[in-house]
Amino acid sequence: MTAIPLRRNPCRLRDRIVACLAVALTLGLSAPVTATAAEPELGIGDPGLPETRNVIDIAPGVTLTRIDRGLPLDDPDDIRTTTTGPWVVNVLSIDPSVAKGRMVVADGPTIAETETVQDIAQYAGALAAINSSFFTFTGDADYPGDAGGLAIRGGKVISEPSLTQEREVDLIFNSQTNRMQITKTTWTGTLTMPGTTLHLERLNHRPSVPEACEDLEDQTTCAEDGDTVRFDDRFSAATPPGHGVEVVFDAKGCVVSTHDTRGLALSAGQTSVQATGSDAKTLAALGEAGGCGTWKDRVVDEDGHAIPLTSHTWAVTGRVPLLKDGVSVVPPAEQIPEDGMDFFLRHPRTFVGQTADGVWKLVVVDGRSTTSVGSSMWESAQIARDLGMVDAINLDGGGSTTMVANGELVNLPQGETTQRKVGDAMAWLPAG
Repeated sequence: MTAIPLRRNPCRLRDRIVACLAVALTLGLSAPVTATAAEPELGIGDPGLPETRNVIDIAPGVTLTRIDRGLPLDDPDDIRTTTTGPWVVNVLSIDPSVAKGRMVVADGPTIAETETVQDIAQYAGALAAINSSFFTFTGDADYPGDAGGLAIRGGKVISEPSLTQEREVDLIFNSQTNRMQITKTTWTGTLTMPGTTLHLERLNHRPSVPEACEDLEDQTTCAEDGDTVRFDDRFSAATPPGHGVEVVFDAKGCVVSTHDTRGLALSAGQTSVQATGSDAKTLAALGEAGGCGTWKDRVVDEDGHAIPLTSHTWAVTGRVPLLKDGVSVVPPAEQIPEDGMDFFLRHPRTFVGQTADGVWKLVVVDGRSTTSVGSSMWESAQIARDLGMVDAINLDGGGSTTMVANGELVNLPQGETTQRKVGDAMAWLPAG
């Protein structure tokens, strides 16, 4: 085993993360030690490459490790193929048995808008955070922060699993027990009113209007199937405008008002349902009848087990599981269609997992640069395993890959210091 110089940095929470790294690199705060079985060198690239690790204690049970591996690279054309790197990997390790706090998923002030990870962390009061879910991004310029799959916040389902993204796999975890699950999911949502049950099709997502009825102001006369979508009061400044019907409910599930067009500002605690196409007629009748109802969301994993939706339940949407029970589950290259191969090649990466004893590992790999080439999906699985994870999942990467600790930007997104605005972030909230 090649020796890995490990430098234990005494900088504490009050110090700036970037300054601490600079001090550690400059002063060489401890002598090199031999890598242990728990901390082997990363198994990416050629064996025996130079590798250094610098560790900062951010808080009791919370550490930030920067791993530099490989040799300098001169030609950008070699980023995808080089076997000597370099790689820059930043790892947040959080031991819940020691650290005082909890892991959550944080958004900005609204669900539909995007914010930088730094701003999300500040808004949530997080000690550390990384970008997490894939999100709408450029798919909807008005509501770019909408999650691209399942999203759960403290037991509240705010986005449903995608019906079209085959690669979607979700990370569900309990902030009280710190148990996590990586699984494909399905969702059903209903509103049961006296004498009727309304079936929801989407959550906090702009409803589609049937093409044949796009110019029809009175959607209740449309014969084509439309969408029925529930919106939370934190969706945006207003719900999506357009043709259709919208019914507003109060915090107890009672009808407040019914509208023959869409697009309203919801008050705190209110929820609305929008419907288009033939769904609009059903919703209008429900709203006119009035009364109070009961919302029900049901999320089921790939084994058919219902996910308990408690105040400790959180979820983000990923693409491709990396490890299961310590073994890589990334499909071999020959099983990947040519038009999907680029997604598996080297890019900046964000991934998350846990060790056998429940330690969280939040990882970002800088990429698309001669200073750090990024990691392929197979390399990401290898890194996760080398860091001691037994289960791990790939989250949104590329230009979204961002890590923040103690209010500071830790990594260099795509080699720059400019952060992309993202939909949400996994965040460690300190106790108190």
